[in-house]
Amino acid sequence: MWVSAIRAGTISEVEYRLRHRDGEYRWHLGRSLPVRGEGGQIVAWVGTATDIQSRVAAEAQSRRAVRMLDTISDAYVTLDRDFIITYVNAEAARINKKPDAAFMGRLHWDE
Repeated sequence: MWVSAIRAGTISEVEYRLRHRDGEYRWHLGRSLPVRGEGGQIVAWVGTATDIQSRVAAEAQSRRAVRMLDTISDAYVTLDRDFIITYVNAEAARINKKPDAAFMGRLHWDE
């Protein structure tokens, strides 16, 4: 990705693991962007490396929860604070004879 960004002169964004001095590997988000001079030529690159370990761990936990909810024999639906459907498990979709995508983003009371 970085080599492609250099060749194209475009913004680059990549997630990767770095080993911390304590030996633990942590996920990071690397971003880089070209700095252009008056003539449009690249004169420098600016980049950041942000520790995203907490986000990656939360996403993994969320995926595990979704897998668990999709295997239970009860219908399960989640709503946001505005009663918009944000998740429908496989059993709820089966009972309603609609794919889960048919419910997503809809107001609960409309169903």
